[in-house]
Amino acid sequence: MQYVATIAPVHEDGSECTHTGRNTQDSGCAGRSGYRASCAGGGCTWSKSGTWPSALAEDRSHHLNSHLTASTALQGA
Repeated sequence: MQYVATIAPVHEDGSECTHTGRNTQDSGCAGRSGYRASCAGGGCTWSKSGTWPSALAEDRSHHLNSHLTASTALQGA
């Protein structure tokens, strides 16, 4: 099974911020309030929010490794 964990910028209401420019007023962007790491695949619903993407990167890595560990355990059973 394939799992994909991403880190995306989010607005204060939790919606994803897709604005790429610097002038948020021109784009109608409310501004970024943080970042959200989330996992997709196999019915996984893991997600975690934080202020900096670098802080979420380690949590994302640990989460993806947990899928590998679980998969390896199932193969050995």
